[in-house]
Amino acid sequence: MIRIRQGKRLQTPVAFRGTVLLEVIVALTLVAVAGVSLLELTMQAASAAGAARQRAEMVADANAFLESISLWPRADLDRHIGRRREGKFEVLTERPTPTLYHVVIGAPESNGGQQHVIVETTLYRQAP
Repeated sequence: MIRIRQGKRLQTPVAFRGTVLLEVIVALTLVAVAGVSLLELTMQAASAAGAARQRAEMVADANAFLESISLWPRADLDRHIGRRREGKFEVLTERPTPTLYHVVIGAPESNGGQQHVIVETTLYRQAP
């Protein structure tokens, strides 16, 4: 135990010298780590929100394009059978039966050659 005597300076034992400085350094390190973690979490959230906004715009554009394809007559659908690039989309048109057309709109192929489907539908056209 440290006793304080009047008129004499308090002597800190050798074992306790520098512990306050060490505690301050540890506390500042913890605050810095927490701040960096919070900053990284905020940046990830902003990135995810931007990616979601971009995907929503792509779905809206693909849906509008699919609406225009749904208005094509039978002759146009027959001309577009197969996989082809249409603007920023890749369109796959198939005719499983003489009266049905299956249309898939996707993002262009990326790694692995796998097409990412955005929207798809099946259209009916009366046989000629």
